[in-house]
Amino acid sequence: MATLCLSYRCSVTSWIRTPKRNREKGGVPHSLHLVGYAVDVVPDDWSMAPEIMRRARRLGLRAILEPDHIHLQLD
Repeated sequence: MATLCLSYRCSVTSWIRTPKRNREKGGVPHSLHLVGYAVDVVPDDWSMAPEIMRRARRLGLRAILEPDHIHLQLD
């Protein structure tokens, strides 16, 4: 995940969450954010989102495009 952020100039906007914060963010009860295996990132250049997602999948990550971020987690 760090490799993607550095390669594509992304900022991490959410990583490890407490159960309370996860609920406030609308996360699912068993979110991988709770154990640090998921991050939400925002690229400086949104036109790179499809490439970031392809690269994430090649690295064995699940990538989910959300309206205001890309969610990355272990697959």
